[in-house]
Amino acid sequence: GEAVTLAMAQVSESIFRALRSVLAFDRLSDDDIRTLQGAMGSATFRNDEYVSEQGDEGDYFYLITSGEAEVLHFDPNSEDQEEILLNVITTSACFGEKALIGRAPRNASIMAKGTLKVNYISRDEFEAALGRSLASLQLSHEQQDELRKKKEEQAPTTLIDKLIEEGPQEQDEVDSNAQ
Repeated sequence: GEAVTLAMAQVSESIFRALRSVLAFDRLSDDDIRTLQGAMGSATFRNDEYVSEQGDEGDYFYLITSGEAEVLHFDPNSEDQEEILLNVITTSACFGEKALIGRAPRNASIMAKGTLKVNYISRDEFEAALGRSLASLQLSHEQQDELRKKKEEQAPTTLIDKLIEEGPQEQDEVDSNAQ
């Protein structure tokens, strides 16, 4: 009864905070974030199942609600295209926000380690729920170019971009991050 209701409220608040922290959503109101949260579907991935694969067209944004996943990346210019483990991400990590803006290819793969539960939303579902596109909330191309020039030496804007820029973590770093 009451304990279940409280637990559900805590999970809901945790998801809200994770969505609120996404840089791409900084121009969304709290009501927009709650609308987005309500419009998201949920899915479960099994161990070693890909959530998304590097090079595929991005069409969904994801939020991990439980479990963990590996962020894998390969150099498309290398002959073997061997995937390298960049990091392990866990509950409340978000990825794929670029898919809500445009149809760019995924720049890393995400693979479930054990049972992974996610909430997700497509660009079309996002636009239907909020009545406008995320791209319409973004800066104009000129403003983006100007900002990009200023930020070239600053931190990347998404978790996956940051992990690719940092490269593979030492194994004990990955293990300590997973706890």
